[in-house]
Amino acid sequence: MDSRLNKNGEVVLFSERTRSQRNNADDCFEKWLQALKEACYVPKDPSKEQVEKVEKLIDDTVQKYIDHATLIPNVYFWEGI
Repeated sequence: MDSRLNKNGEVVLFSERTRSQRNNADDCFEKWLQALKEACYVPKDPSKEQVEKVEKLIDDTVQKYIDHATLIPNVYFWEGI
């Protein structure tokens, strides 16, 4: 969206999509409506299934790294570093 705030804190929209001033004004109005819709959007809370799936993925990933770390001895460990 082509917009900016002016010194008074007002949003300035402009459009040069067409040669018609009226059509460009309509385009600016559509841009404004789209910006309001995006600003007002509130995402839905995740479902119980989605939360469980993400928790399982995290647990599996952590366990994978734990298992991998126990298989490889820490040969490069020096005390004091």
